Amino acid sequence: MDELEFYDQSALLARLTSALKKRPREVIFLVGSPLSAPASAGLLGVPNVSGMIDIIRGEFADDHNLLNQLDILISTAKDKRYQEAFRFLQSRRGPAVANELVRSAVLAACKPEARYRGQSGDEQSCQLLEADDSLWAVLPGGSAIASLITHNPDIFGKSLLTTNFDPLLEVAIGKAGGRHYRTIMQGDGNVSITSAVGCHVIHLHGYWYGSNTLHTLRQLTQQRPQLKASLNRLIRDRIVVVIAYGGWDDIFTTTLLEMVADDADNTEILWTTRSASPSFPANIAAQLKLAADKAKVLVYGDIDCNVFLPELASWWLANSVGHPLTPPVPVSPVKFESSLITQMTSAPPKNILLEGDLEDRPPVIEFCLGREAELVLLEAGSAVVFITGIGGEGKSTIAAKAFGDRQKQVPDNTYVWRDCKEEGERFENQLAAIVESLTSGRVQGLDLAKQEIQIIVDILIPLLTDKSFLFVFDNIDHYVDLETLRLTSSVEHFVTAVLERAHTTKLIFTSRPSIQFTHPSATTIRLKGLTLSAAKALFVARGAVSSELEIEDAHEVTNGHAFWLDLLAIQVAKQLPGSSLRTLVDEIRRGTGELPNNMLNSIWSKLRDRERTVLRAMAETVRPEREKEIADYVSSEMNFQKVFKALRTLRSANLVVVKRLRGGEEVLELHPLVRTFLRKRFSHKERLSFIDGIMRVYNHFIGLHRNQLSDRPTFVVLQNWTQAAELSVAAGRLGQAYAILAESVGAFSSSAYPREFTRVARLLLSSGDFVEEHRSYKKLDTVFKTHIELLSYLGEFQEVDSLLSRFALTVPEKDARFILYCQLRAYTFWVRKSFAEAVDWAKRGHTLQVNSNVDTDDSIGNVLGLALRDGGNPDEAMEIFLEGSRLEEFTDPDEFNQDHGGPHYGNIGRCLHFMGELNGALICYQKSALIIEKDSKHEHILNQGYIRLWVGEVLISRKQTLLGLMFLEAARRKWEQVNPLEAGRIAALQEQQDLFTPELRSRQNRVERSFQDWIVGKVD
Repeated sequence: MDELEFYDQSALLARLTSALKKRPREVIFLVGSPLSAPASAGLLGVPNVSGMIDIIRGEFADDHNLLNQLDILISTAKDKRYQEAFRFLQSRRGPAVANELVRSAVLAACKPEARYRGQSGDEQSCQLLEADDSLWAVLPGGSAIASLITHNPDIFGKSLLTTNFDPLLEVAIGKAGGRHYRTIMQGDGNVSITSAVGCHVIHLHGYWYGSNTLHTLRQLTQQRPQLKASLNRLIRDRIVVVIAYGGWDDIFTTTLLEMVADDADNTEILWTTRSASPSFPANIAAQLKLAADKAKVLVYGDIDCNVFLPELASWWLANSVGHPLTPPVPVSPVKFESSLITQMTSAPPKNILLEGDLEDRPPVIEFCLGREAELVLLEAGSAVVFITGIGGEGKSTIAAKAFGDRQKQVPDNTYVWRDCKEEGERFENQLAAIVESLTSGRVQGLDLAKQEIQIIVDILIPLLTDKSFLFVFDNIDHYVDLETLRLTSSVEHFVTAVLERAHTTKLIFTSRPSIQFTHPSATTIRLKGLTLSAAKALFVARGAVSSELEIEDAHEVTNGHAFWLDLLAIQVAKQLPGSSLRTLVDEIRRGTGELPNNMLNSIWSKLRDRERTVLRAMAETVRPEREKEIADYVSSEMNFQKVFKALRTLRSANLVVVKRLRGGEEVLELHPLVRTFLRKRFSHKERLSFIDGIMRVYNHFIGLHRNQLSDRPTFVVLQNWTQAAELSVAAGRLGQAYAILAESVGAFSSSAYPREFTRVARLLLSSGDFVEEHRSYKKLDTVFKTHIELLSYLGEFQEVDSLLSRFALTVPEKDARFILYCQLRAYTFWVRKSFAEAVDWAKRGHTLQVNSNVDTDDSIGNVLGLALRDGGNPDEAMEIFLEGSRLEEFTDPDEFNQDHGGPHYGNIGRCLHFMGELNGALICYQKSALIIEKDSKHEHILNQGYIRLWVGEVLISRKQTLLGLMFLEAARRKWEQVNPLEAGRIAALQEQQDLFTPELRSRQNRVERSFQDWIVGKVD
């Protein structure tokens, strides 16, 4: 390349030291693999191009034919041998194997004893591994760049571009005490989509976990217009130093060289090469020559990054002047009326305790005979006890006995009984409710509602360390895998965490299926029938006079089943004609069915009509009920006095389970075996009149309390809608069920109980063929839409995809319902952060809506805005969020319209933030913050955390560093118990800021107050 003029290292050093000191400009480094490669053979580091090719060859070592094909391909590929080797690998092993080999290569820079932690590619494991900077080898060049970034942030510390997949640059910045955040580009997108504190490290070809990596010529040269446009904005009018970079034929190189061809652009490129006489690919060489002729590119030869960069960093360390911290003067651009400020500051504290269900109490027990050995095991040292056995053997009775005894012995402990109702979705709800109770409402169930079980458990466990707890989780049948007999992941995670971290907590679980769980501190008690001696003691306790031979006979017929023996004893104790034990046992033997049916048929035949009527009504209820409520259900059949007498008889016969509420009030429900018997005994048609009687009461309640749906109702109130829907399903009235559930969608969407809604919606959708019958149910789409949105937030993506595939069959033509289908596809992709797919689906639906002018829900526009904003197109998103309004209506400090709502202001502010319009963003954030803080409907801790974080980011970008960091601390405190992953990221960031630690510590008690003051314009 004789045409190009080359300069030496001394010239480059002068250009980036004294010249830059005299006329400061922002510098962006573009670096490649030499900054990560081993300094010499045998040392830690990421293999270079030749090393990566050797790794790929190793993949085919056992197939000589393929290996020979690969070697021939490499030998003829010249300067494209790396790309061709990966193309060969991906076509024969797939992208997953390519990513696996990249991980192996990156882990070569990690200490050998820790490499296993990242080999699976699990995102959390890899995050934890790279967070420990003591495990990684950083070369001198990487350490030097980190020093430049950390100590001279205004010049070198804004952005850093790399084609490397490894974390070594981030590790180096952390070691140097600097801050950074990361954007990974594996497809088209906006490099400015991420905004945070510190140096923006942009990985142009992907990352070693959590994304695919780009290697082949087609991948590297694919059209990525959004990326190209955002790179153009990023590097315009800056100095770009290309070092330790061979010159990929990719989108960045193309963008860089096109920009310098623009005479109106002042970007300056300092391109370095390791060789003193380098050769470039022909297309790059030609463009470099054109740019060099315009003096926009200067080429420097014989530059060793691990020699030059340390020398450059040393010069700046010796010649830098520290920047004083900006004092915490809160500049609040919006001045609100005093009445609005009063509304915010006088809002009552949110100290709401989640009410438990009526069934979340232990049953009232009379006897617990013959279980002394089991009770001793329960009281032993095991931290976790599983009580299993068939229905009716007394699992709940034993747990309740131990629960009550422990309260008498150690009254200062905390006791929690939760009935998991033998249904899915309930365990996570119960843990969220416990967290809210233990924090006295500081952490609300709403903030935990859409969190994964791991997050909920991580929040709960620290709350259990100050005192002793006894938990009983009754009826966890739906949390046991019936093939492996192992606990499902949610319960197993909770149990494991308690065993490892909460050493003063005891857990008791009851379940019909056996449970396989091996741990030194876990015990399983499998209940079997009572012994003969225990059966005799039971008859004595019940006052049931019978001979030993009769009791032996009954014991044999029932196999010692505790519930059946107790029912027999109760019948005998009544001393009614024909109720001797021998007569009852003979009657059971004459039955033609199974023992439970024979036993209950015998009892049923002896009941009066009023007892039968009450039992049949109770068999259709979906929760424990008070006596008055049961009387209301059968009010068309008998008066309250007759119901009361019937219930007294049924209680004495032990056919109902009694639970006692706080204050002594009692609620009643049928024993599960009795409920099953009655539902099987009577046909669906015969059951309808009783379901209708219950529905009349529910409809009356719903009519009286419908207005509460807009005011964050309690779980107990909301359950009336889901339970009424369940009853409608049981009655076969699916249209009615959809209508009832549709009324509650808004309340459930903003509540702490999304799993309760999805539980019943799942039951409803599976109770008929909604694909064939969708035209019959007016409110199906309303329920379906909320179900999909909530399932997406809960991470149930497999179920979402299955349901949407079925929903697609209901929209063969592109009508208004097709727009809803597009909206739901877009929404679930947005939640998954698959922004390109979200934009594609949202645009399809939105275009159809606009072109057809169809009258339908316009929320698809909002989904499109969210997807565009977070997918790197804040400009387009802004137009959607503005909805035809002028931007000045939102960014004018003197205009404020509460009707826009906190989220609306926040969305526009975030777009402005991504676009670099920090003043406008801050104004929108301040307006959003006021609404969020004063309006209880939006006062969710998650939202409060985000607005503090976003404001803090803007203030730091505006050089109000200390105040910005204080607001980040306010966000961390909001999130520490509801969003520990995000809180942990802020904490990790703060740990890197040794420079700010003294100032932050002196204001630890004022961070939240400072944010409140900032909102209303007070000076700290």
